[in-house]
Order: sequence, then C-alpha cells, then structure tokens
Amino acid sequence: MFQPLSTQRVMHEQFQRAYDFARDIVERSKDGERLIAFLLGIQRQGKTLVSELLLQDSPAYSVQGVQVIPIVRVVTPTRPTKKSMAEAIIAALDKRCYGRYTADQATARAIFLLKTAQVRVLLFDEIQHVVERNTAKSWYEVADWLKTLSDELRLSLLLIGLPAAREILSVNHQLRDRAITPHIIYPYNWNCPQDIVQFCRCLVSISNLLAQQGYVVPSMRNIDLVRRCYAATHGRYGMVVKLFEEARHQAQKAKVMTISVETLADAFRVSLGDEVNGNPFEADADLSDSVLVQRYVALLSESGLRAPRQKQKQKNASGVIAPAGCP
Repeated sequence: MFQPLSTQRVMHEQFQRAYDFARDIVERSKDGERLIAFLLGIQRQGKTLVSELLLQDSPAYSVQGVQVIPIVRVVTPTRPTKKSMAEAIIAALDKRCYGRYTADQATARAIFLLKTAQVRVLLFDEIQHVVERNTAKSWYEVADWLKTLSDELRLSLLLIGLPAAREILSVNHQLRDRAITPHIIYPYNWNCPQDIVQFCRCLVSISNLLAQQGYVVPSMRNIDLVRRCYAATHGRYGMVVKLFEEARHQAQKAKVMTISVETLADAFRVSLGDEVNGNPFEADADLSDSVLVQRYVALLSESGLRAPRQKQKQKNASGVIAPAGCP
C-alpha cells in the first residue's frame, strides 16, 4: 500500500525556515523567556505540519506523577471570544465535561489547567479566525485577553494562521509591542533565481518519492516542465503535493506506472483546475517569465502580502530575472 505524499516529510527551504523559527520560539520559552510570535502564510504552505512537528519535538512527560506538557496546540474557534478561546484551551487539556462556563469561569479554569501542566508555549492554529468574522472591538478584546494570559502565566504564545491575522496587531498596540516580527512563509518566487532552484529541489524530492514507489516520472530538471509545475502551483509546495497525489491516482486508474505530462494535465484538470489561466500542461500554455511572476504577485495580493525584497540581480530586457536551469 502506498503512503500518501503528504505524509512524507520534505524539509524544503521555506518550510525549514518556518520550522526553525517556531522551534526557536519553543526552545527559548523552555529556557524561561516569554515571547509572542506569529507564524503566517497562505494556504498549503505547511503551517499545520510545523505545529505537528513541534508537538512531536516536545512531548508530554511525567514528573513525580504530574504530567508536564511543554506545548499545547489549540485550534482557534471559528467565532472567537474570550469565553470560546478559554473553552478551546480547556478542551485541549481536559476532555472531561463540567457543564457550561461564563467567560470568567472558563478563563479561570484554563489558567488552572495551564499552570498545572506547566505549559510553556500555547500554540493557536487558525488564528486568522479572530479577524475573519468579528469587529475591530472584538479583535481588541481577544488580543487583550491573549496578552493578559501570557503576562499572568509568563508563557509564550505562538499564533499560526493566514496573513490576515496581522490585523490583530493593528488594533492592540500592547500586544504588538510585545510581539516579535511575524514570520511569513512565502511561496517560491519565480523572479528570484534562488527560489527557482529551491522549487526545482521540491519537484526532484517528489519525483524521488514516486520513483521509490515504482513510478516513472519525467525529469524534474527540465526547465519547461518546471515552468508548467510552477504555473500550476504558484510556487506552493503543498500544491505540488496535491498535484502529484492526483497524478499518481490517475496513473493507478489507468493501471500504469508512468506519470507523463499528459497525466499531469489530467491531474491539474481534476484537482487544481483554473478556468481563468487555463491548464499549464497544455502545449499552447503561456509560460513566459512575466506571466509566472504576475501569477505569483497576484497570489500574494489576494492574501494582503507584498513580494519580499530581493537583492538586486541581473535582469533581462523585460525586467524579469531570467531563470537558469535546475540543479
């Protein structure tokens, strides 16, 4: 039985940076520091996997019969309030049901459980929920509640989610002043040669995993194919996994062990279909540098991000940094 590609850990550069950032927060917190940090990125960038790895790195343990939990992961409620946030902490630490709480009772119970478990890092996933449905006033209240919780317990907050979560800092300056600079996980940028190299390595890693399972995959060092994969995924490793998972499924349905460009075209149509930009695996697809850069910029813009600044590089006549071949 084949393992899903999504379960195979590939520590590509953007993911490694994010993991190192989060791991450093955890280690500093264990040493007694109190930090507030945001780890943000658009969808399919590996944020959930970072959370899972942090929990694996810092498992619970017992000291004289008392369970110590260094890091607790909580999923932010879809309609966050002080009460629902506290109840989410309670649910993560104590599965027993004690009836209904007021906001103050829930907060007191959450604080008691966090103290008892000697939690050093409280990790909230999907923290963008705070700003998605609430008003600026409620953003402030939840942010102030988080700040107070961190202050009272002297524990760190690691807040993970979509870039929209930065709005929390805009309404609560006390939280902003306590927080370190947010770490943003960006897709790989076609306008940056180093990013193109790293994206190539992601594709090579995926093709190697498929080869180990017996599949024949076209060379991922072919720059034309790399362009097509980039156009399909906009430089996001999670979308690369989704594309090739579907391609493998298409091959299985056809009872073949070869994943061809035609297979990738079918996989894109089924799993990533884009009516606006068309199928990048079709022969007449526009894969010019300017088009690929425009798609990258558009993806960032949709999430409220700007492309990170790059060191000045030699550009071609169109103003786009020309890619070299893959390593």
